[in-house]
Amino acid sequence: MSRSTTQDGVPVSASVPDAPIRQAIIFVGLIFAVSLAFYLPGIASGQGWISVAVPSVVSDIGVFGPAIAALILLGRERGRAGLTKLVRDATAWRFGARWWVATPALPLLVLLGAMYAGCRLLGGPPTTATVEMLAAAGTEAFFIVPIIAFVIVAFAYGEEAGWRGYLLPRLQT
Repeated sequence: MSRSTTQDGVPVSASVPDAPIRQAIIFVGLIFAVSLAFYLPGIASGQGWISVAVPSVVSDIGVFGPAIAALILLGRERGRAGLTKLVRDATAWRFGARWWVATPALPLLVLLGAMYAGCRLLGGPPTTATVEMLAAAGTEAFFIVPIIAFVIVAFAYGEEAGWRGYLLPRLQT
């Protein structure tokens, strides 16, 4: 290991002991800049400040601000090696396969539990509203579950890649 990197491979200049703090501050500032670049057009359109209708998917990309900032800074600091390490760390299996099933299933179970509790509190039979809703949705109801799971995972990755993949090693230094 060279003297200019930490154990996590975070570049640290030997002459500048506060480099990780500076990198963290730049990262947080870049997150704001990237995220606002995607959020502000939607806000301006919704408020009538601009006459262009901005699709909501543009604002949704703002959730990936931390990941985009991490990719920009890692690409600048460490090149292809930094980007490869970020992707490799994000796709590493660090726990058993059962947790890969349980993690996306848990929010769905909580949602169903909340629906059940809501029906009980409102005095109706616990399954009536759910069954009627699923019957009205038809076969589309079965396609929504994988879509919801994908959106949860994609949005979580947009946050985690930046906060844990880039910022956390610098703050730990």
